[in-house]
Amino acid sequence: MDEFLTRVEVNKRKHENYLNGDKYSVLMLGLDSVSRSMSKRSLSKTVKYIIEDLGAFDFKAYMKVGDNTYPNLIALLTGKFAYDESELPWSVCTQIPCDHLPLIWKNFSQKGYVTMYAEDRPSLNTFVHFKNGFVNQPTDHYLRPFWLAAEPEQKLEKQILHNVMEHMPAAVNVNKLVSKCLGNISKVVIQLNYLQQFIRSYKRMPSFSFTYFTDIAHENINDLNAVDDDLVSFFKWLKDDGHLDDTIVIFFADHGPRAGQNVHSLRMENSLPLLNILLPKTLKEKFPNVAINMEENQRRLTSTFDLHATLRNILDADYEHPSSFKVGNKERGTSLFGDIPRKRSCSDANIPDHYCVCYRVTPVNSTSDTMVPKISEAIVEKINSYLKSSPDCALLSLSKIIDVRKMSEALTLDHVVRKYFWSIGYVIPQDSDTFSRYTAVIETKPGLAQFYASINIDSKENIVTSILLL
Repeated sequence: MDEFLTRVEVNKRKHENYLNGDKYSVLMLGLDSVSRSMSKRSLSKTVKYIIEDLGAFDFKAYMKVGDNTYPNLIALLTGKFAYDESELPWSVCTQIPCDHLPLIWKNFSQKGYVTMYAEDRPSLNTFVHFKNGFVNQPTDHYLRPFWLAAEPEQKLEKQILHNVMEHMPAAVNVNKLVSKCLGNISKVVIQLNYLQQFIRSYKRMPSFSFTYFTDIAHENINDLNAVDDDLVSFFKWLKDDGHLDDTIVIFFADHGPRAGQNVHSLRMENSLPLLNILLPKTLKEKFPNVAINMEENQRRLTSTFDLHATLRNILDADYEHPSSFKVGNKERGTSLFGDIPRKRSCSDANIPDHYCVCYRVTPVNSTSDTMVPKISEAIVEKINSYLKSSPDCALLSLSKIIDVRKMSEALTLDHVVRKYFWSIGYVIPQDSDTFSRYTAVIETKPGLAQFYASINIDSKENIVTSILLL
């Protein structure tokens, strides 16, 4: 039944366009809020299979460049910073439709690729959540109409479950219980079935598919394990049906978890999302330099912009000369098929300081350090600057300071650890004489909410920037 509802109607205009030369299909399979280490813990079967059996490249120092899904997927699909007035102003997709975004699947379509975009949970869709969505269908195949049609049934199921569970413990979260299935079928399975139909329909033809799963781990990272078998089965099907012979598979996440108990381990997890890439055997054999570079790049500092550069590389089918791309006069990203610099900083990779994990942190005594009151005051002031535009919200005040840490350059460590950081490319800008950097966790009232922030302070002890992670 679910295959009939999500049936792929073949695009006849592109149906006679076959893969040839160095052209490969692209399959992008994305998970919301999954770090690399989370994938090792909760998708152990999937990760083990694609790395050990299929030979996927596992990028250990791949960092995000934005806070949540939208800015990271914008960086991936456009190579630009979201909300940057000189690149993609705030008005794009918030005040005007998202059709104006220069999404890379448009470039693939222009080169004869059939395109597909599928994302579950329509209310939290990347281009709809606080955004204006698309006026025109963005790709040749688009699953959103199906998910919108399925919403009334999900609402009915939710109401029935509410009625059944009236006398159950209040701790049971009905919303989370019903969000994973449609009827008795997992939403993950439904969307994977749709992707399989798409792949089968265009076998041996150039295709670009972007399939994104929000519901799996967005609210509860413990639910991730439940889809491990489904994902393993899908990857085994790709192999057994011969699709890996002519398809580059990118298994990725936008960022890691954004909520948790230990804010410092969370900072690492949040900034280091999952990225595994599978290359066809023919590509590795014809262009051995690509496989050699990918092997090295697994252990080097990379970013979402480098993954975008890789998509550009695939689009141009120039594997002999992998390249980088610039925005303005500055290099923005380097193809993962090329030689990522061994000595590379977060600044070089265009990773904002707030998301850079190439620092060591030292606890600060919150009662004796004179900067701590200034830091906490700046954070509260920043939060209230957002709340002032909402008359129904109470302005906040400081309840308590939970933790403050000073950030310093990792390369000031002893020579053994220094050598390790150099080996994986964790090299950071030498600007500690200009700014002091801190991270802080505070609690505010009313509400007793906790906020995490990174703060830059200049040599005159002025707060230069403060970036919040709520």
